[in-house]
Parts: sequence; C-alpha cells; structure tokens
Amino acid sequence: MPSSRLLAAVEVPVFQQHFWGYEITYPDHWVHATHGDVEAFALHPQALDVAYDGPRMGYLLIRAELNAYQMPLDTLWAEHLSRIAIMHGAKQVGSKPYFVGQSKGFAAELMLPRREDKRLWTAVLAAGGIVLHVLAMHRSSEALDFQPLISSLRYASLVSGVTLSARGMPLPTGSLPVEPADVFPDITAADHWETYRASAAVDALQIFYAREAPAHGWEVLGYSPYPNRDPAIQHASLVLYRDGCGAAVHLLPHDIGTGFVVLHHPAVQTGS
Repeated sequence: MPSSRLLAAVEVPVFQQHFWGYEITYPDHWVHATHGDVEAFALHPQALDVAYDGPRMGYLLIRAELNAYQMPLDTLWAEHLSRIAIMHGAKQVGSKPYFVGQSKGFAAELMLPRREDKRLWTAVLAAGGIVLHVLAMHRSSEALDFQPLISSLRYASLVSGVTLSARGMPLPTGSLPVEPADVFPDITAADHWETYRASAAVDALQIFYAREAPAHGWEVLGYSPYPNRDPAIQHASLVLYRDGCGAAVHLLPHDIGTGFVVLHHPAVQTGS
C-alpha cells in the first residue's frame, strides 16, 4: 500500500455511482466490480468472490437503498447489524456514530469466530432518502489497506455524465430514446412526451431526479415514491416547475434489474 505522501503525487481511480451520487477513491492496483445493486472493491480479482479464502481475500461492499418513507436510522441499523451477524456467525458489539458529509449513521466491528484471522467492519448511513450499507471483510494484517478506502467514501459535489433533453430535463448517462407509444400504446399527443430507457432501477432513478432536477433549476413541487404504500400506484413521479413552466417525470419499471424506462412530460406553460 503506497504511503499517503506517495498517493498525493499519484492519480488514483475514483469510482462514482452515477445514480446514487456517492463516490470512493481506491488504489489503482485494486479492482472494482458491480454485482446488481452492490459495488465491490477488492485487492485482486479472485477476492471479488466472497467464497475466496486465500491470500489477500479482503473486500469492501457498498449497497445503496431507497428510504422514501424515512424509516428511522435506529431501526435500519438494528436490522442491518442483526442480518450481518447472522450471515457471518459474528457476535454483535457496541456501535458508534459514523458520519460522511451530511449523512449520519452507525458503524461497528463485529467479532468473528476465533479460528478466523479476519476483521468484519460494517456501517449504515442515511440522508436525503438514501441508505448506504457498507461492509469490509479482510485479514487482520490488511487493516491498513482498507482504512484509506473507507475514509474516502463521500457524496459527489458534481455527478458526471448527466445530459439534458431537448426541453432541459436532466437525463442519466446511457439513456436511450424510445417512442412514447412503445411505453403507452394508447397515448395521445405524442409530441408532448419524451420517453427514454435508462440502465437503472426505479429506486435509483428516484434519487437521480431528486438530486439532478433541482441542480438544473427545476423546483420539486410534488413527489410520489415507488414502491408506494398505495398498491394502486405502480410508478414513481415528480412534479417540477421552472421559468413559468410545469413538468412531470414518471419513472416506470421495465425489466428486472436492467432497462428501466424514464418517462418525461414536457414543460407546459402555466401562465403568468
């Protein structure tokens, strides 16, 4: 592991989660992979397999989750800690407050069976409808390799790759335009709609638009989450306003895991 003095002189990779908005700096000799909704970082490719138990087996996992109804942090932490302890046969120990920017949460190191020369550290962070679940597992001798990685976790001040539609609505990276009728066969006035297929689940898209719409001058007047407490509501939506015009963003599930659709209502003159 290079010293902090050397790291300052070397450009190191930064992973930025485009939809959830967090980022982390990791050494250039580490590896990163995405497994569904989990971002994994490890010392080498074999260690990305959690079943690997050979030399340098350490890994860091980050999973983001939508918390649209603001479930209490204490409840989230208790559920997370219990689940992790059961999965790894670990003993729960006292937790302590943990902060990343404006996010607050809890962190703890769990005691693993004595026969295992490993350390298990985990944390939960909550802010702005986002919950981050963080877990690091590594040999005791690898602790110094993981401390800078964990400390670098933060929310990005600017998310790269965001583009704008013809009507000034932010679009996630990789969005592909589709015909409105392909989404809603009975739609009328198709020229009043913009539809795109995005490579993220609806929960991640909700966080993207809650962050990026205001960043591009749109005021959020209303928000309906998905999943919703009302089972009749089968998509998320945001009502927006900018420069005398209103707009709506509807976020609909498309395929499980990939290929979700973002449906945009155009800005409509609301009058003076």
